Amino acid sequence: MPAQCVPEELLDVFFGTESEDARYVVLNDCGHIVENDGMEQWLEQNEWQISYKLCPKCKTAIKTTQRYSDYIKRAIKDVAQVKIKANGNPKEIREKMQEMKHLWTRLYSRSGVLIMYCPQIGILLRSIKTRLVSKKGKMHHINIFEAGSLTSKLQLIEQLLDICCGENVVLHNSGEIFFPQVNFILRALSRDADFIANQEIDDISREMDRLARIVEFSCIKKSSQFEHYSANNSVAKSLIDTIEKHVFDCKQFTKENNALVKDVLRELNDTMRSGIAISDREKKEILRAMDFSKGHWYKCPNGHVYAIGECGGAVEESKCNECGAKIGGRNHALLNDNAVATEMDGATVGAWSARANLLNYNMDDLQNF
Repeated sequence: MPAQCVPEELLDVFFGTESEDARYVVLNDCGHIVENDGMEQWLEQNEWQISYKLCPKCKTAIKTTQRYSDYIKRAIKDVAQVKIKANGNPKEIREKMQEMKHLWTRLYSRSGVLIMYCPQIGILLRSIKTRLVSKKGKMHHINIFEAGSLTSKLQLIEQLLDICCGENVVLHNSGEIFFPQVNFILRALSRDADFIANQEIDDISREMDRLARIVEFSCIKKSSQFEHYSANNSVAKSLIDTIEKHVFDCKQFTKENNALVKDVLRELNDTMRSGIAISDREKKEILRAMDFSKGHWYKCPNGHVYAIGECGGAVEESKCNECGAKIGGRNHALLNDNAVATEMDGATVGAWSARANLLNYNMDDLQNF
């Protein structure tokens, strides 16, 4: 509008381009009157910014002033592109939401038994559901970062259930030794409803490794032989001490710790599967009392040890006193699934003949005898 038509109190100098011949524009969005040339310079000098165009006087977003529609359209387009990058493509997010809903349903159905002893997992899953679906059954609007965080949480919960609800894991009561670790992980996952940082994911993954080892140890402890081994077998006691030292320590559970405990658990399991649920001292006393030459000791398919007298060769079949499996054999031929109990006296072959028995001794030792 011509300057002479503008009330005198509005002719203040703002841009420095105001004059009697200047043209003025009323910004519809806020009502301020600005000098056109100065306003265009203002809009152009901020072209590098990705934001809505603002009134230079009150910072109100300019969206409806037709005079500057070209600037407004470019700004809106730039902002929309940034929103897509920041919030994610709406179609992709909807697909992710559907995937998460299916995963959530599967996890909740799997968690039934564990919820009885660790209610926090139910609370966490229900909390995640509120972020996926509203009370009216409609999907919530979340951005790509929130979708990524929720997906990571569900994947970690799935990993936890794989560990705690595996085929070999039987949940007997609330006294399971791994429940404190489960609750620790669940508390970590519950800290923020919408976000989980990459560092947190790494930390929780390490604690998942610790949980897996504790669960393995728990399964071994439930073995009928564990109590005897832990009290009488020096090797087993040392292995158990090593396991407990690492898995129940408050320090960070590193990859090296995880590898070490895995190996020790395997060794403990092998030691207990040997079937010799006696101390080293007791074993020596038995060998002394029986006074067999090497090669008279065998074990059933399940590792339970038995002895064959006389020549040491299998001449009949019987049943294992421990598990009922077939033991022995016929015509000095041991059953295929039985084996020499090397752990008893060091023999590697059965002593059913003098020739076979020679293989159980070091020839150099015999020559020096």
